Amino acid sequence: MSEKDIYRFKVLSDVREKRLRQVDAAVILNVSVRHIRRLLNRLSTLEAQSLAHAARGRPSNRRYSEDF
Repeated sequence: MSEKDIYRFKVLSDVREKRLRQVDAAVILNVSVRHIRRLLNRLSTLEAQSLAHAARGRPSNRRYSEDF
């Protein structure tokens, strides 16, 4: 995970533990309150893996073929 993902996880963990409000977390992470709720839902099902981009580690759809 990147530094950004780790920071996002820490902030969302604070929200889950009621140390931080969703509104404040939205301001800190520069996202909407609705997106904070989406992230919290994903976090509850997939844990920290959910914060990393889903396409990370996959080859590009626009890559050149091996023969090229």
